[in-house]
Amino acid sequence: MYHAHQVIIIALESRERAEVEGESVKRILIAEDEFLVRIGLKTTMDWAAHGYTIVGEAANGKEALQLFGETHPDILITDVKMPVMGGLELVSEAKKRKRNLQVVILSNYNDFEYAREFMRLGASRYLLKSEISEQSLLRALESLDVPVQGEAELDGGLRARQERFLRNYFGASMEENQPFPAKASEARNVFPSNHYLAMRCDGDFEPTEETDEETVIKNVESLFHSALENAVYCSGIMGGRLLVSVVCPAPEGPGGEVGRFRRKCGMILRNAKNYFDVELHIGISEVREGRNIARLFSQAEEARIGCFFANQPIRTFAELPPRVTAPAPKVSSRKILGYIDGADPDGMKKYIADTFSRLLPLRNFSDVRTVYIDFLSIAKSVCEEKNIDLADGLSGTKFSYDNLTAIPCLKNVQDYVGDLYSAVFKAVMGGDDYYSHTIRQCLEYIGKNYASNISLDNMAQAVNISKSYLSMIFKQETGINFITYLTRYRVERAKELLLRTNMKIYEIADKVGFSSPYYFSKVFKDWTNLSCKEYKDRNTLKKMQR
Repeated sequence: MYHAHQVIIIALESRERAEVEGESVKRILIAEDEFLVRIGLKTTMDWAAHGYTIVGEAANGKEALQLFGETHPDILITDVKMPVMGGLELVSEAKKRKRNLQVVILSNYNDFEYAREFMRLGASRYLLKSEISEQSLLRALESLDVPVQGEAELDGGLRARQERFLRNYFGASMEENQPFPAKASEARNVFPSNHYLAMRCDGDFEPTEETDEETVIKNVESLFHSALENAVYCSGIMGGRLLVSVVCPAPEGPGGEVGRFRRKCGMILRNAKNYFDVELHIGISEVREGRNIARLFSQAEEARIGCFFANQPIRTFAELPPRVTAPAPKVSSRKILGYIDGADPDGMKKYIADTFSRLLPLRNFSDVRTVYIDFLSIAKSVCEEKNIDLADGLSGTKFSYDNLTAIPCLKNVQDYVGDLYSAVFKAVMGGDDYYSHTIRQCLEYIGKNYASNISLDNMAQAVNISKSYLSMIFKQETGINFITYLTRYRVERAKELLLRTNMKIYEIADKVGFSSPYYFSKVFKDWTNLSCKEYKDRNTLKKMQR
């Protein structure tokens, strides 16, 4: 290991060599307790040739922090588990000393939960030790947003004013299509740099005991914090959806900046999904001067709404097609009653499709909301007039206007309305199967795959819709959530195997999708109030007495 004075000499030599060549050196500090891994990192490539210099190495987090103030690294490459002080504590302390420090995590496959926590703290990249190569390291390093050498971090006082500006003028009104009432003179004082770019982001997530709304906001903000240098943002939850507003300096001006930020947003999307199970949609503005903040946010919001209409996770304002100016379609109760009374489900399906096709070029979410509410209110009136019991697939929650906030794209809104009217037609005609096509697909998927380790995410991918949207409609139509349905299905299959075979408990557990026979036995008793043996003995006795 280098001593501090040796590290400084090496850093100066590397820096002088790069400065002669006109480059900006990016300084790297390595924290890794395995000596061979440290040697491997240093010899993997010619660091100076790529504009990097290793300014120090440490065998644990404590040593790395001691070197931190002397070497002033731009990038920290650290292991997860180290003696004395581990990677988590190191990253937390290092980020306090240098907010814009970029962090690359080195770890093994079984450290995935640690990776989640590192991402929350602001780590930028996660590399498996088994896959370290010159190419993988360069890809990771080149994706980092390291500031130009000598570039000061954003002044704390200015940042505070910018965050207060966003909260005052935007954070209190996070809802879409709301005006941004900023005066140009005030914006110019708060955002003095030449050029900025704005983003508007919304996110679907499924709250759990471990991930409440506050945790979701904190996690997603950490991703923006890590990926976007000197960005300021405000976040909130509206109608069960996460909304984030972001302003980023764009030092290079209009040319090429939007594409660079789009790539960074792609990384944010992937990390949000992989680490925090949040599905994001991001709208990106053009690049303009700070006095145009109001216009930038208007563009970013229009681009975000463009994600909804195009069913795309990222849209830039520049790539949006021209918006059509035309009256919004009106939903006709007379036509709908005509289709229902005439027992014409195909005509109804075509009417719904035509209505939504007219909404697409308008790109106005208020029009979508009006049409959605009209369709639902007419469907509910039909059910009341015809005394249809609002149960099963036509539960009262199916008619809630608030469900729109959980539907991620226009196509899914059309599907939701179509499925609702399909259930109404079945009820009017005396049918008893109210399940939509999507939910029937899900039930078939469970029937074929219940013995495997399946999840709601797997099923959402299988039917090609978002996880949060599927969670909503699954519970609406089945009356229970996915986990409860799957558990009940597995227990029912286990009952059949107990009575029809002589399989052992551990064999049955494996057969119906439980990796642990002990956990299977507990779940079985929770559902039946009987142990597996008690259930088999009791039902075998009943069969003999018949």
